[in-house]
Amino acid sequence: MQEGARARARVRKIEAHCIRRHGGFDWEKLSPKLQDEYDALCVLLDRLRDTGESIPLRDILAGAGAGAEPKGLLLSGSRVW
Repeated sequence: MQEGARARARVRKIEAHCIRRHGGFDWEKLSPKLQDEYDALCVLLDRLRDTGESIPLRDILAGAGAGAEPKGLLLSGSRVW
């Protein structure tokens, strides 16, 4: 738990620094070193959250109701269509 809390705090610090400098968060505006650190921290956080459960997309869409259009899936803060 502490490892995840430290990683999340560092991610927030990197994001806040970028927002202060550029008016918003843009990964591409980070230095290559910070991009690598940010990516590694996000991978760590994803692994810590992973329950190992696998839900087929058809089951997710079936839960949305017949004829429902997918709204996109939210993965690590990015909407995937």
